[in-house]
Amino acid sequence: MSSPLRAHGLAPTLIAVPVGLTATAVFPPQFCAGAWIKYQSGGTLAMVNAASGVTAVNGYIFGTTEPPLNIDGPATFFLNAAGSTSVAAVIFKQSAGFSLFP
Repeated sequence: MSSPLRAHGLAPTLIAVPVGLTATAVFPPQFCAGAWIKYQSGGTLAMVNAASGVTAVNGYIFGTTEPPLNIDGPATFFLNAAGSTSVAAVIFKQSAGFSLFP
């Protein structure tokens, strides 16, 4: 069965997330079909619902031993840290680039 959102490539990256009231916005790359995100190292890492004015304690805090969080579709999200700079490991699932073909 064919689906335009099937992953045909993976794009891993590490994102440094500083402590502060301004969250780090993560924008999906072109042809993104989803992502996995996981705590990598550093202070407390959290996904928050706004770019500013929200601290890590107001969001979803990633556990240090939990499996990666699966995100379906090309979603924009915001990360924040508490205590010290934290690092998020993100793997973007890339589609085959179906929009390039008529």
